[in-house]
Amino acid sequence: MPYQENKSSSDLFKKVNACLEGNTPFVLYKLPGAQEVIGIMRDPEAGGQHTRFIFHPFENEEKGYELAFNAAISTSLKEIPVPESNVASSLPPDTDAKKKYLKLVQEAQAAIAKDEFQKVVLSRAVKLPGKQDPQRLFCRLAHTYSNAFCYWWYHPSTGHWLGASPELLLATQDNEVTIMSLAGTRTSKTGETVSWDDKEIEEQALVSTYIRDIVSHHGTAVSEEGPHTIQAGSLAHLGTQFKASLLSDTASLLKDLHPTPAVCGVPADSARQFIRQHEGYERKYYTGYLGLLSSDPDIPSALYVNLRCMKCEENGVTVYVGCGITAASDPEMEWQETIDKCQTMFKILDIS
Repeated sequence: MPYQENKSSSDLFKKVNACLEGNTPFVLYKLPGAQEVIGIMRDPEAGGQHTRFIFHPFENEEKGYELAFNAAISTSLKEIPVPESNVASSLPPDTDAKKKYLKLVQEAQAAIAKDEFQKVVLSRAVKLPGKQDPQRLFCRLAHTYSNAFCYWWYHPSTGHWLGASPELLLATQDNEVTIMSLAGTRTSKTGETVSWDDKEIEEQALVSTYIRDIVSHHGTAVSEEGPHTIQAGSLAHLGTQFKASLLSDTASLLKDLHPTPAVCGVPADSARQFIRQHEGYERKYYTGYLGLLSSDPDIPSALYVNLRCMKCEENGVTVYVGCGITAASDPEMEWQETIDKCQTMFKILDIS
């Protein structure tokens, strides 16, 4: 990675505030398990850099953004303040939203019964009123979700996005690529043994089959570990890790890989068409990907799926959640899964 300059948290946030005042793009992020926060501000003189921070939408045809930079700023996570606890503990019931989502799942299962697709990921946008401070939210995210990719992205064209993603899309190091197949969700405490049912095993297997095929076309010496349970906060998922030696460049692999069945469906084209016609809103950057992308083989890339995320605006926030739907799905359970996933973002919000 390009040169990193160590700064105090106050220096880091001074630079962030200067970016906000100047309407200049930036990103703060913390890697899973890391004890430092990295800040990247757009550098107009870094256009030719091999390493960029990417913010890519769900739809490949829509516009993505990138920050080219010569140097990053780092500060210890211990230096990042922990805002006082003033957070929400549960979502208010929403009968209309539930009816709409149950109907959507049933429509998807009817399409599955007609062999239009095997799986589709259906999401919803949960809007919560009330002004929020993105800096306070990011500080809570970074301290609360130690094993997630936590970020705060700002661009004048996208606004503020924040999240704590449990899912690595891909990472490269010395021409070796690592890709994660993640699907299935259960509420679980750390250390608990999770018993996965046939629906969740099938759902995750569909993602693994897709990734296995993509990796075999772009790499050699393919290996895999899993599936095994991966803990992400109060939620657990089924994951399989794939590794291979790359035969192509990362950009070519990304073009074939995204969107995976973990965020779209199987087959992708028909699932994506169903999503466009039935979800009732535009996902934009939810279920896209973000992170460092490098064309220099000596500098690692690390991209994460934009899950467990929200868009923060002047009058409130929008939290995005979704579930993988198969023929074996129970609509009531899928609805509850969206509620459980909402808590990841909802419990870091300030309440009035």
